[in-house]
Amino acid sequence: MQPITSPLTVEAIAERLGGRAEDLEPEPDDNVDEADYEGALYISHDDASFIYEDNGYQGNRPELLRRLSDGARVLSLFWNVN
Repeated sequence: MQPITSPLTVEAIAERLGGRAEDLEPEPDDNVDEADYEGALYISHDDASFIYEDNGYQGNRPELLRRLSDGARVLSLFWNVN
């Protein structure tokens, strides 16, 4: 997701995803245990944001993409190893 009108914070992205900013739990990269985060979304923030959803389909729902793309460019990508 790349902002067009103004920068998006991680908190704003979480709220657009239907979450609550106060429920965010940042975790240093060296402490991530993938087994503990089934179905979690990973948000990386810089000039553009990258949201990774492990084995989920929320990121391709039209209503979610509409909220995420308000003032931003959004790309949804699905990859299946088969």
